[in-house]
Amino acid sequence: MPFDGSGTFNRVMNWVSDAAAGIKIKSDRHDSEDDNFAAGLSNTLTKDGQSQPTANIPLNGKKLVNVGAPTVGTDAATKSYADGLLANTALTGVPTAPTAAPGTNTTQLATTAFVNAAPLGTPIHAAPAKTTPVDADEVPISDSAAAWVVKKLTFTNLKAFLKTYFDTLYASLTGATFTGQITLQSSGPMLYMQDIDASAYDFWVHANSNHFYVLADRNNDGAFEGPHPLDLDAVSSAGYLFGNTIWTTANDGSGSGLNADLLDGFQSSQANAGSTVAVRDGSGDIVTRLFRSEYPAGSDAVNALIGMNATGAGADNYMRPITLGAAASRLAPSLAASGAVYDQIENRANAFALAYTANAAAGSLGSYAFVSYLAGLGIFTAGMGIAGSNLTYASAAAAGSGSPGGSWRTMGYAGGSGTSRITLAVRYA
Repeated sequence: MPFDGSGTFNRVMNWVSDAAAGIKIKSDRHDSEDDNFAAGLSNTLTKDGQSQPTANIPLNGKKLVNVGAPTVGTDAATKSYADGLLANTALTGVPTAPTAAPGTNTTQLATTAFVNAAPLGTPIHAAPAKTTPVDADEVPISDSAAAWVVKKLTFTNLKAFLKTYFDTLYASLTGATFTGQITLQSSGPMLYMQDIDASAYDFWVHANSNHFYVLADRNNDGAFEGPHPLDLDAVSSAGYLFGNTIWTTANDGSGSGLNADLLDGFQSSQANAGSTVAVRDGSGDIVTRLFRSEYPAGSDAVNALIGMNATGAGADNYMRPITLGAAASRLAPSLAASGAVYDQIENRANAFALAYTANAAAGSLGSYAFVSYLAGLGIFTAGMGIAGSNLTYASAAAAGSGSPGGSWRTMGYAGGSGTSRITLAVRYA
């Protein structure tokens, strides 16, 4: 064989070797060499197509170039011819192709077997993201009514469907009437009410840490500021309006720290101002002009009087309780100096004197008695002070026996003897 099976041509003779071996040129040796050449040439392809391949010809990765366009089915197809088929030829029948491995993401043809085996979510997940859909955008959907065929759904239709569906479950936020319980659930639930009117405040309703708040944005900066319009503390049961304590029946009274400007429409005052509510001063005293009583006169026992030790500018003008004995002692000099003083007191305090006397024991301070002057001591004059040891008890008709104690003031004139020496007297000390 002139070719060795790998495409290498082998010669039969070697003329240099023959010359070295002393072999002469002979016709038979030339014929053998020439026959080998002829056999080798007969095993090659002629360019005019006289010879044809007798086996498959591997091109070792090389190309047939400048190939003519095919005209019959057995002609070789050029690339341009094949491209034209792919671009313009409609496939008919049931064309087949190799099925790519699951997950393949190349320009390879995808068979129906590949599509059915691959999950729909894989290419969707691998697709680039879009954050804000528009009405014309589409999403795939598996149609259960059409044997689960994949169909497209526009964003417009999706919104319309969702609105119709949710309108059957939830009330519209515009002019809606809510019934039942509405729950806002979080660590600090908050409901925001934004007033779109110019310069209007925004408000929040907020609950946090056992407090219920109404909050306000009074700076128009999008945040609420203190003090808050309302703060209710569920633990202490306290409430605050704009930081000020709310006055309730649970926290009024002593120690509440709450102030009222008016009481039944009247201001308070420590002075003796008219139409005001009297308030004690720092010493616990009340200053007033006069006390007026409309309590009816009665027969209750009186054990003390109210009096003032000094009046006018520079005096404290305090009213203090005075015992009856002290009052009588203070009045004694005035009574002795002028019966008119006694008469004035008696006229103004007649009800008191009679009530007290009616309840006084015989001979006690402030009591009245008929008395007789002891013989030899002269006569009585009205308003005269006499020691009880110089008197004896008497009746209107005759002198008696026994001397009263203390000091007495005569109420009339007495002289002479017998009943002429009897008069009425009051004990003043």
